[in-house]
Amino acid sequence: MNSNATLLCFLYIEEKMMKQSLLMLLLMVVATTAIVAQTIQYTGTFDVDGYKRKNVVLAINANKTEAKCTFYKVKFSRFMPVTIDMTLEKLHCTNTSGKVSYSGKDIVPIVKNEPYENRKVKTFSAVADEKTISLIMWIGDKKVSYTGAKHK
Repeated sequence: MNSNATLLCFLYIEEKMMKQSLLMLLLMVVATTAIVAQTIQYTGTFDVDGYKRKNVVLAINANKTEAKCTFYKVKFSRFMPVTIDMTLEKLHCTNTSGKVSYSGKDIVPIVKNEPYENRKVKTFSAVADEKTISLIMWIGDKKVSYTGAKHK
């Protein structure tokens, strides 16, 4: 075997090993992320300035510092013809004394996989313990609150 063929053979083997190493690293990152992030679901009452909608499901996907929450089948008034699913991303998350706090400012809600710029959440504040969650957010001049019980 000449030196060029030998070099090509070594380069091929090295490239294969690098690909395998990168794949293993990627799998470790995915596995770690799956362990760190967890989704918690609640069922409760969604209240917009006195208009209440019961049995609204809230799912929170959080890691140690950041969270995403999705409200399923909400309405902001009795005149809304359909329900929507609304997601709030990049909420700050802190865990102290068995309670988890979520907060955020100027959050653009995601509705039907699209940002909904004209309905920014000015402020978002929530506290959850082992069984319940309670939150308040302001969307424009509308106060929205939610209280829910954790799914078992």
